[in-house]
Order: sequence, then structure tokens, then C-alpha cells
Amino acid sequence: MRMYHQCGHNSKWNADSLVEDGAGDGLIVSPVNLRSDKVKELDQDLRRRSIFDPQYYLIGHLKGKLDTYDYVPAVLKNDVSTRDYHEIAVESAQQCVRFQVDSGFSHVLIPSRYFQELPSNYFEILEGHFVAPFLNELRRLGLVNRSMLTVIVKQAQAEDEYYRDELLNWLTGFPEVTGVYLIFENQSPAKQVKSAKQLAGALKIIDVLHRNGLEVIVGYCGVEGLLYSVAGADAVTSGVYENLRSFNHSRFEVTDRMDRRGPNPRVYSGRLLQWIEYTYLDALEALVPDWIKYFEATKHLEEMFEPEFNWHFTKPALYRHHFVVYSEQVRAVPDNREARLRHVESLVVDALAGFAQLEEAGVYFDSESDGSHLPHWRNALSLYKAGP
Repeated sequence: MRMYHQCGHNSKWNADSLVEDGAGDGLIVSPVNLRSDKVKELDQDLRRRSIFDPQYYLIGHLKGKLDTYDYVPAVLKNDVSTRDYHEIAVESAQQCVRFQVDSGFSHVLIPSRYFQELPSNYFEILEGHFVAPFLNELRRLGLVNRSMLTVIVKQAQAEDEYYRDELLNWLTGFPEVTGVYLIFENQSPAKQVKSAKQLAGALKIIDVLHRNGLEVIVGYCGVEGLLYSVAGADAVTSGVYENLRSFNHSRFEVTDRMDRRGPNPRVYSGRLLQWIEYTYLDALEALVPDWIKYFEATKHLEEMFEPEFNWHFTKPALYRHHFVVYSEQVRAVPDNREARLRHVESLVVDALAGFAQLEEAGVYFDSESDGSHLPHWRNALSLYKAGP
């Protein structure tokens, strides 16, 4: 399985991690955060390994650097809406395909819309606005074999069998499309997914797409990306900040709201499958003689534990450590389906055992740094194994 960097703010850290640390397999470039001319300045080999997400999620918004791209709906037409999108659908598709092809990205992503509530003609809208005009342009260029369809999966679509089957019937109904860029919307405020039903539904969606011969890349993943490997995901993602590890439409929304206070810095433990808030490190060091074994050795971890290190969420070492460790975990997932399941189950069991050992030593964590997500992950794997 591969890992892509979900880029956003401070995407230089992603590129540095990929190029200098060898962490991951490519970038998913974010036009909200990177001007069009800067995209063309990326190293050609880096672009060949990477994917460009056009980010049509909120078609009427011009967030960040989107106004530097000719294909963006709100650039082509002021106050564009669902009702009049057909007026620019073909031109937008042609320009978007041309930008991705001319830039030399590995895939051509067919974009998708975000809806707070899905309209009754949801699939008709996606097909008319995006799938048909993009496929027509790709056919004209003879590049349909590089197409990847974007879809945002609502929690109900993952959990409810009827809605899940409806989505899968639509996704598998385009013979020319070679892959799916899956995004599972997560409306929970928790930093880790704690819904076995939602995760099991996600696994079932990935499984069906995989069995239909489609390449599956899951975007906006947290650590639960390791679970997705069990169902046959070809690639998962990870990002610097939390809004890149869990999809929320507000990232693309233009608002007058003031930025929130930054989060407390965290350090990733691959052994525990958790980001641990740095404030717990003193207790770990004082109460657990071999505490350092819970954090995989990287040069970035060494930097964090230098006496002069100033803990702050804007320090790149935090994230580059995670990318190195997590990408190694992703690469270690076996190719064989049954072996994958055993491997991931063992990771979850070992992480639970690790938290139990720390609690026995007298170290306790809050719900965002503990292992409370792990029983849900075990149950998700059990539900997936049990079938429909």
C-alpha cells in the first residue's frame, strides 16, 4: 500500500518529508494553498508521483489561492450556483483536465461537490456537472485510462446498507473510470474515529471497489488509514494538521470567523497508534523506565527531545516524525489479503496492550491521547469479517 501526503498549509514540510526523508509516495496537491504558478514550479519528477485535487467542493467559494486557477467555477462565473453550473461545466472541465495533464500529474481527478444534505438528484448532478464533461475531454485526449473519480461519502452512506449499495452501484457504473478518490466525511469532534459501524461501512465500500478492479485512494485519513488496507485500499493519505486528516467542508469555506487558538503539540507513537499530547511526556519519563520504546526512533524525534526544543504545534519535527513512522507502517502492510487482516489486527491488539502497560505503571491519558478508539477499530474489523 502507498501513502500520499495530503497537502495544505505548510506543504513544504510534506515535500521535504517525501524528498529528504523518503516518507510516502507522492503528494496530493491543494490549490487552496498553492498558487497555480507555484504548482508548475514543483519538480517534474515530484509532479509525476503526485496527484492534483481540483477542489470543487464549494463551487461558489474562492478560498485561498483558488482565484489563480482558470478552471475554478467561481472564476469562470460570478455567483455560480447549482442551477446555472451547466453554463460553464464543459469549459471548466476542459481547463481543469488540461491543467492536470500539462502539469504532468500521475492521475486526472474528476472532482466532486460537497452538499450539507444530499439532494434527491445528487448522482444526476455529479454526473452532469463533472463526470460526463470530464470523461468527454479525457476521451478526446485519449487519456481515460488515467481517470479517477472523486466522491465524498457521508456517514449514512457508509453505515446504511441501502445508501451504501446505491453509492456503489453509481461508482461502478462508469467502465472507463479506472479509480476512485474516496473521502469519508467525519463529523465527530474526536481526533480519532470512534465508530465501528462507520469504519466497517468504509471497509465494505473499499472492498467492493477493489473487487471491481478500481484503484482506491482514500483521502483525508487519520491513523485509521491502516484499517483501510485490510479491504484492499491501494493508497491512503496523511497530512500535517488535523484538518488534513479528517474531511470537513469548512476548510474550503470563505468566512469572517477568526482563526481558533492552535492545538497543543502532539507526538505520534506508531506502537500505540496514537498522537500523544506532549504534556504527558513528563509523566511517562518519570513513571516508565523504558518509556522511549513507545516512540519509534527518527532524527526528528531526537530533535524533539533536545533540551532546547520549544514545543509548539508549528514545529515541523512533529509532523515529519509522524510521516516517517506512518509511511513505514503503511509499507509494512503485506500484499496478501488474509495476511493484511492478521497484520492490522495485531497492530491494534499490541497498541491496546501498550496502553494497558502504561496504565499499570500509573500513566493515564485523556480521551484524545488514550487508546479509547482501539476497541472500536477491533469491532470494525470484526464487523467487516462478518460480512454484509
